[in-house]
Amino acid sequence: MSNISISNAISYNTTTITSKPVSSGNATSNATTQDSVGDSAAINSSNPRPVTETDKIREILEPVYRSEVAYDRSVCKSDSDLQEYIWKKYQITPLPDLRVINGADCSQRLAMAETEYYMAKYGTLQLKGGTSFVSCMDSHLNGKYNINADVMEASQKLYDRQQVNSQMNSMFLKNGIQIPQNLRLTFTIDPNNYKMKVSGTTDSTLIAQLESILQSGENAGELFKHIIKSAGFPSKYNQVQFTDAQNSKYQFALQIKRYTGYSMRDLPLIDGAFRTPDGDDIFNVLKSAVENDSYYKGDSVSRNAFLKWTGNELKTLSVNGYDSVPDMFLSIDWQNGSLYDVGQTKQYGDGETKWIQNLIQDTGSGWFYNKTV
Repeated sequence: MSNISISNAISYNTTTITSKPVSSGNATSNATTQDSVGDSAAINSSNPRPVTETDKIREILEPVYRSEVAYDRSVCKSDSDLQEYIWKKYQITPLPDLRVINGADCSQRLAMAETEYYMAKYGTLQLKGGTSFVSCMDSHLNGKYNINADVMEASQKLYDRQQVNSQMNSMFLKNGIQIPQNLRLTFTIDPNNYKMKVSGTTDSTLIAQLESILQSGENAGELFKHIIKSAGFPSKYNQVQFTDAQNSKYQFALQIKRYTGYSMRDLPLIDGAFRTPDGDDIFNVLKSAVENDSYYKGDSVSRNAFLKWTGNELKTLSVNGYDSVPDMFLSIDWQNGSLYDVGQTKQYGDGETKWIQNLIQDTGSGWFYNKTV
């Protein structure tokens, strides 16, 4: 579809932007004992964002379509009926119809059809998880907005990095952890248990302090997710830290853990199936849990697609072995109060984001909300 859909990986609820974080290299307090580490400031990979051009567009379009979709729902019994009805309404055809109809060209009509469809389906253009469905091509906007998807993604990732930097600086300062200026550390995280390893220094006391604080609560897991969000899809960003196959394995293992409580690494492969301690095929356990999940109530298409995906992953791993795809260990560097990306072409560390400003200038996008690059 032609509308701009912001994925959960880069879009969150609105809030105000915070100031630039203080470098941990400037911390002056003495290091505390590990017993005090429990009182830590948590890392959050899903940070709220400030109001953007997308929000402004949504506020314009939702009232426009609200009355339209009330009638759409009254005459359509299913989701497929709804889409077919709206597509006919805007004269959307398999082959582009280049005529201007009611003052709207083909691209504008498609944008309006998609906006009305999402509004009718969800009752809003901003989902609870953060995904937005808006298009600057909608003729109701009169061409006043210019939103570039690449700028949107880069902007959110940079803002997210600034938030995580601030959280980590606060956490280190609060727990009296002093990292020498210009020392570049590497944090490496195990995807199976989110165990953290710190390297880049021979100071065993500093390593112990950092590993303790970063592994407290959900910190390591949230930092792991932040690395994934910063990287994006391997095939798109040409980053070398992990592959699409490794990411798929990790996401799959997360779903198995979520629905069954079992870690895939702990399940033996017996007679062509990964089995629980009771001897049950893990896919049967997963299927039962998914079928009883209220999230999929009334949406058999999504439920069946999810089960098909997990089933295919299980089949591939059962044939080739769970270790046929290496586990997705992830690393990220830390220096002078900022995280620095490892093995990817798009960088979000302090002093390495001029490319974002260049992208904004090249595209003329108005979406970027934080000019500090």
